[in-house]
Amino acid sequence: MTANSGNKTVYVQVKTPTNTTLCASGSMNYENRQIQYSAKKTVEYTGQETHVSMFCNATETLMAGSYKVSIFCDGNLIGTRSFSFQ
Repeated sequence: MTANSGNKTVYVQVKTPTNTTLCASGSMNYENRQIQYSAKKTVEYTGQETHVSMFCNATETLMAGSYKVSIFCDGNLIGTRSFSFQ
């Protein structure tokens, strides 16, 4: 199933190894609860593959460990990835 065309707000949440949200910028509704996000951006979706770049300016020292990135749009989790710092 393809999403309808139009403006979409994409949210990115980066969780630190201690399970806090990096660059917490606000909160959004997901599965009937409010969760913090790290960045958000409104993009125009035309029905075609759309590349989106987002950044957060971390003001805290990043600790070693595993970080989890979750991407949300239209109230749905649309992707996750993890990365590690040594």
